[in-house]
Amino acid sequence: STAWIRLRATSPRLRHDANAAKYSDAAMTGLPKTETGSTPGRIQKWIRLVFAFIALAALPLCATTFTVSIDRDTIVLGDTATLALKFADGQVQGTPQLPPIPGLQIAYASADNAFSFVNGRSSSTVTYKYEVRPAQVGDFTIPALTVKLGDEALTSEAVKFKVIRAAAPAPGSAEEEKQLAFIRLAVPKTNVVVGETITVEVQLFINGAVQNTSNPDLPALQPDGCIAGKWFIRDREGRQTRVGNTPFKVYTIQAAATVTKSGRITIGPVDGSIVAVLPSRGQRDAFDPFGMFNQGVQQRVTLAAPGQTLTATALPEAGKPASFSGAVGSYQMAVTASPTNVAVGDPITIRVQIKGHGALDAFSLPDQPAWKEFKAYPPTVKTETTGDLGLDGTKSFEQIVVPQNTEIKELPQFDFAYFDPDTRRYETLHQPALPIIVRPAGSTPTPTLAAGGTTSDNPKSAQDIVHIKPRLGSVSRSSTVWVKQTWFMALQGLPVLALIGAVLWRKRSDALANNPRLRRKQQVAQIVSEGLEQLHPLAAAGQADEFFATVFRLMQEQIGERLNLPASAITEAVVDERLRPRGLGEAGADVLHELFRSCNQARYAPEESAHKLEAVIPKLKMALSELQEVKG
Repeated sequence: STAWIRLRATSPRLRHDANAAKYSDAAMTGLPKTETGSTPGRIQKWIRLVFAFIALAALPLCATTFTVSIDRDTIVLGDTATLALKFADGQVQGTPQLPPIPGLQIAYASADNAFSFVNGRSSSTVTYKYEVRPAQVGDFTIPALTVKLGDEALTSEAVKFKVIRAAAPAPGSAEEEKQLAFIRLAVPKTNVVVGETITVEVQLFINGAVQNTSNPDLPALQPDGCIAGKWFIRDREGRQTRVGNTPFKVYTIQAAATVTKSGRITIGPVDGSIVAVLPSRGQRDAFDPFGMFNQGVQQRVTLAAPGQTLTATALPEAGKPASFSGAVGSYQMAVTASPTNVAVGDPITIRVQIKGHGALDAFSLPDQPAWKEFKAYPPTVKTETTGDLGLDGTKSFEQIVVPQNTEIKELPQFDFAYFDPDTRRYETLHQPALPIIVRPAGSTPTPTLAAGGTTSDNPKSAQDIVHIKPRLGSVSRSSTVWVKQTWFMALQGLPVLALIGAVLWRKRSDALANNPRLRRKQQVAQIVSEGLEQLHPLAAAGQADEFFATVFRLMQEQIGERLNLPASAITEAVVDERLRPRGLGEAGADVLHELFRSCNQARYAPEESAHKLEAVIPKLKMALSELQEVKG
C-alpha cells in the first residue's frame, strides 16, 4: 500500500487522475476525498450513497392535511365559484362526495396533482375542484367535511360565504348602454285570473362588440302562486336594435306560467349569466395575419332583471255553469259516438276532443247529469300539445257508456264550460243530442208445445160480421170555415218565416263556426270598443298602471287578430318583423313603437298626469285604425 501511494505521487499522470477523482467524488458525496487511495474511496462513496438513500427512505412521512377553501367569499347570483378540496401528502380513494346543500348546485369539475422534491424531502398535493352555482341569495355554509385515508379520519373547517343579487341597470340608462349583455323582463298583462296561463318574456340584449356567446343560463322561474315552465328561445336569429348610440342584438326568451292562487304575485326577479366572447386585442399570429382563427377572450357576464308584480283574482262564482271543470282559456269541442244501434247492456264509445289555448292539464271531463240512464265508466285521457310552450293543443277523452233500457232514444246533450280570461266571462260549448237505437237484450224464445192427439172444435162465434150502420143521423152545416178567414191564411205564413229565419241564423252560425278568423275579428272589435271606453275614466282618475295595461292589451289583441297569433305572444318585435311587410305605414309603425315604449316605461316610472294619459288615447286610436288596414 505504501509503495502504491509513492508510485502515485511520483507520476504526474497519476497525480492528475487522482485529483480529478478526488474532486469528482467530493462533488458527488459532498465530502472530502480520503487520502487512502482511489479504490477504497470509491467503495466508501458507494457505501455513503447507499446509507443516504436508506436514511431518506427511513425518514418519517409528513403528516397528511385536508383543507377546504372557496375562491371568493361573495358570489353574485348567476355566477359560479370554485370550491377546492386539498389533500397534502395523502390521497383519498375515489372522488370525494359533497353533501347536498339547499340553494346550491355543486358539480365536480377537475382534479390537479402536484409533486415536489426539496432538500431530500418529497411532498405531493391532490386538489379536487368543484363548481358552486347558487340558486338563491343568502348566507351559505359548507359544513366541516370528514374523509378517511386508511385508518385515519381527517376533518376540514366549515366554509362560509354569501350570495348577492346583481344590480340591474335601469332601462334606457347610460349604464345599460355600456353592458356587454343585459336582460329585461316583461309580462303581457298585470291583471290575471286564477288558472290563467300567461307567457313570461325575457329580452336578452347582446352588445354589438361581442364576437360570440354561449346559450344564456337562466334558472327556472319559481314564483309563489304560479307554476312556471322551462325557458325557450323563440327567435335564435335575433333582431338588431340600438340602446342609446350602441348597437345591440335582441333575442326573445319565453316561459309559460299558470296562476294558481289569488292576490299579488311577483314574477321574478330573473338572474342568470352568459359567456361573452370578445375579440382578442393582442398581437396577431404571423400565420394568421387576418385573425381568421382568433378564438377571442371569454368573459362571463351576470344577468339580472327586477321582478314584475301581477294582481290575480279568483274566478267569479256568479254565473258559473254546472259543466265547468276548471278550464281557463279559449277552446272548441267536438263529440262523436259509436255505435248508435245497440242492445241494452252493449257499450257505446264517446269521444270528446277539446282543442284550444290554455293549460290543457288543468281541467277534466265534466259530469253530465242528463246521462243518468247510462252506466258510465272512467274515461281515458290523451293530451297532445303544439308549440314550444305547450299552450296550444288537443285534449281527448274516450269514455264508455252503457244504455240501461230500451226507452232511451238519444245520447243527451253534452256541455263543456270554460272561463275566457280575455272576455272575463264563462262560455259554454254544447253538443246537440245524438239519436241512437236501443234494442232489447237478446233472450231465448218461449217454446211452443205440440197439440195432443185429440182436437176440439172451436165454439162458433155468435156474430161473425158486424152490421153497417144504416143511418148517419142528422147533418148540419158548419157556421165558420177557417180556410176562408184572413187571419188563418196569415197564420200559415208564420212557419215559413220561422223556417227562413232559422236557415239564415244557422248559416250565420255555421259561417262563424267555420271561420275562426271572422269570429275572432268580431270579438276583438268588441274588446277594442270596450277598452277604449275604459281609458278615459282611467286617465281622469290618474290610474297609470291600469291605463297602460289596457293600452298594451288592446294593441296585443288587434295585432294578434291581424297576424293570426295569440294575443299573449305579441311584443314590440312584430312591428318591424311582420307588420311592415304586410303594409303597415311608417307613421303607424312609429306610433306603435312609441306606445310599446310608453307601456314598458310605465312599469318602472308610472305617469300620474291625467293630461298626459289623455294624450295617449288619440295615438292609440290612430294606431288601431292603421292596424285594421293591415292585410290579415
